[in-house]
Amino acid sequence: MDLITLRKSNKLSARKVYTKLKIDKTTFKNLEEGKTSMKAEWLPVMASMYGISKETLLEIYLSERWLRSDKKRKGSN
Repeated sequence: MDLITLRKSNKLSARKVYTKLKIDKTTFKNLEEGKTSMKAEWLPVMASMYGISKETLLEIYLSERWLRSDKKRKGSN
């Protein structure tokens, strides 16, 4: 599962989440795509909105980010 799927499974719009996080939509889009690092202050807000623990949210984020970077590395060979 990735952050986008997680958000959508909770029937949350991107706007609702990035507004609650007090960030702009581009930053949020980049976060969901693994292009922006997760900030510690976003974890409790997102975890609460998504109904999961901070640890689980961080695991999902890091796993997805690792998978994306791994695909890039393999694609550049």
